[in-house]
Amino acid sequence: MAEIRPAEELLSALRRPGWRARRTPRAVGETGMVPDDLQSAAREHGLLFGPDPSTHSRCTIGGMIGNKACGSHSVAWGRTSDNVLELEVLTYQGTVLTAGEMTGAQIRTAVDAAS
Repeated sequence: MAEIRPAEELLSALRRPGWRARRTPRAVGETGMVPDDLQSAAREHGLLFGPDPSTHSRCTIGGMIGNKACGSHSVAWGRTSDNVLELEVLTYQGTVLTAGEMTGAQIRTAVDAAS
């Protein structure tokens, strides 16, 4: 079941840059975060966000995901899509869902549940 949250809370979160380290070397960034801000926060933990489009100082992570952004180091570090493990998505109906890697069985279960 998808989680429903107030729209004001979600819209505020979309604009707020955020970052936190986990046990594995991962960062959590919001769609409105500028890549340079993510790089600065990651650098403090010895981490790097690989994609580096020429607009890195003014584009947003959400835009990079939508455009499959990469940059000059994509051969070494991958495109944005190669560096995103999971997305929390707000649908037009206000439903929040989490999208990430799924097995074939999980996909079938999700499709059956939606039918």
